[in-house]
Amino acid sequence: MATWDIKKKSTQPEPATLSQIIFQLLKNRDIPEADMLSFLSPSYDRDSVDSFLFSQMHIICEKITETIKEKQHIVIHGDYDADGVCSSILLCELLQKLGAEQIDIFLPHRDKEGYGLNMNTVHQFIEQKKELVITVDCGSTSVEEIALLKQQGIPTIVLDHHHEPEKLPEFYAALNPHFSSESYPFKHLCSTGVVFKLIQAFRKKDPKLIDEAFEKWSLDLVAIATVADCMELVGENRTLVSYGLTVLQKTQRIGLRALIIESAIVQESIDTYHIGFMIAPRINAAGRMEHANTAIALLMEKDFITAQQLAKELNTTNQQRQTLTDTIYAQAVAQVETMGHIPKVIVVHQPFDEQEGTWPVGLVGLVAGKLVSKYHRPSFVIGTSPKGYLGSGRSIPQYNIIEAIGAVCPDLFANFGGHAQACGFTFKHKKDIDLFCKRMNDHADAMLAEHELIPHLAIDAELSLADIGFDIAYEIKKCAPYGIGNPHPLFCTRNLEIMSLQTMGSDLQHLKMTLSDGVHTHQAIGFRFGQWAESIALHEHIDIAYEININEWNGHTTLQLRLVDIKNTDV
Repeated sequence: MATWDIKKKSTQPEPATLSQIIFQLLKNRDIPEADMLSFLSPSYDRDSVDSFLFSQMHIICEKITETIKEKQHIVIHGDYDADGVCSSILLCELLQKLGAEQIDIFLPHRDKEGYGLNMNTVHQFIEQKKELVITVDCGSTSVEEIALLKQQGIPTIVLDHHHEPEKLPEFYAALNPHFSSESYPFKHLCSTGVVFKLIQAFRKKDPKLIDEAFEKWSLDLVAIATVADCMELVGENRTLVSYGLTVLQKTQRIGLRALIIESAIVQESIDTYHIGFMIAPRINAAGRMEHANTAIALLMEKDFITAQQLAKELNTTNQQRQTLTDTIYAQAVAQVETMGHIPKVIVVHQPFDEQEGTWPVGLVGLVAGKLVSKYHRPSFVIGTSPKGYLGSGRSIPQYNIIEAIGAVCPDLFANFGGHAQACGFTFKHKKDIDLFCKRMNDHADAMLAEHELIPHLAIDAELSLADIGFDIAYEIKKCAPYGIGNPHPLFCTRNLEIMSLQTMGSDLQHLKMTLSDGVHTHQAIGFRFGQWAESIALHEHIDIAYEININEWNGHTTLQLRLVDIKNTDV
């Protein structure tokens, strides 16, 4: 059960330009008072960072211009997730706008080829006489592959945002805000954001060729990728996503419109929630279950009938992904529950008897994330692919997972990578899985205290039901867009009587309640809270932690309390 950390109400009087609740929320997020108004009103012109602060932006612009002028063959090598898909499309559109005639997009198959460049793909590029390789959302660690391309006289440009490895490839040039040699001040761009900075650079060089409309209409994909890749919604990202949502609400992309309709989203109301939980999962499902080329085809489609068919295909694929993820998660939880004492680090793997089912590597990261949510401790899930036994890890804020595996297990891996909260790796041998589990738990025993395994909820304020109305809901929306670095405001209310209680959905996984403080009543809904129906009853008293949302559907606007946690009221 989570510990609720309720923020103390600020004793400082709010400025005349801000309401008390907005001032409290911004104080809770450590926004300096001098920056509060600009935070609430992102400005495209004010907040955009000069693209040419990237140290190699000039070199890359010149190389691309020269390549197009000489009518050379360009290949874009992307990744199979939403950021890789969106950045590949955006770069292709930029190159077309610049006049490139020979452009290919190549995305690897997750199971067969894995992440990033590989030697087989490089040999294909050489045989096909590609003359410039541009990697997006990958490439920063492809030392041997880029060396071979260079040896064959094929330059490589890397557009990426992953962390810098110990040894960099011999690329022609790169844009990566995480490189230690990079002077670009904002470090939290996703790869689609990096490509967008390239668009802005070409617009600055030739505003007639790359006009303002092309630049601004590109922001729909920037918003999707930034949210999908869990980038921090602060600084420049906050502005890019704010304007990107406006573009997304009236996007000109036929494929996106079809996907929005298929996802049952009111297009004019799209926010980061719709991206994170409805749009991005469908785009990602293609690469997780089959091939990301389906997502590329949809988002580049110009015919609405074809786009509808592709959107339906992605929706079906996503439903299959959800079903299989739930099945694997149930098997993983069963493994954990048989351990008796739950260890500080959870390691589960697919049954070694494959007749009991395999765990596709495209899904193990999702299952690991669900295990972290349930048990609040670092979790590793190991599946299989043609490349062998692959693992994916997710962690809690108190435990840097990439530093941990790099410190105690590098000899067990054929390769590994990631960041503080997520990682991936491939075992050299199946027999090393048990040794990996032991080493990781020995490390966690030394590094993680028991109290760090207790989840905490940061509550912005305690409210009464009388406080809750459309006024406060619309005030809260001023802090949007929400996401990593700017979480949705979270509130709590205590001692509420349950006046009605029902489970909802085809699988009864959701919970809907009417709650009363004796004077006021409000409805609350908890997605995947259906299990609570077994432990609470009518007229019992509970405390709730929740988000306040405005729900628009079929022309009706209602107020919704979206449950995040429930506790029995202390008597």
